[in-house]
Amino acid sequence: RDTIYPLIQEGRKDFLFDMENIAYISSSVLGFIITLYQDLKAKKGHLKLVNVQPSVSNLLAITRLDKIVELFNDQETAMKSFQ
Repeated sequence: RDTIYPLIQEGRKDFLFDMENIAYISSSVLGFIITLYQDLKAKKGHLKLVNVQPSVSNLLAITRLDKIVELFNDQETAMKSFQ
């Protein structure tokens, strides 16, 4: 939060999070993802995730966050999706 929201205040609205080294996310992180998604959507921005590990992907599917946040297997495809 301390890193992302100052960037939003500067006018950035598109974010790509590389989840390669993240095997677990807590409920507070899920809440942050939802809030960030809503904040960015209001500013016509986007939140996308790349290299999501299976355990995290399963959690995103259970919570249906995979329906609102785009998931990508590689960074190049994810970056191109912003254009």
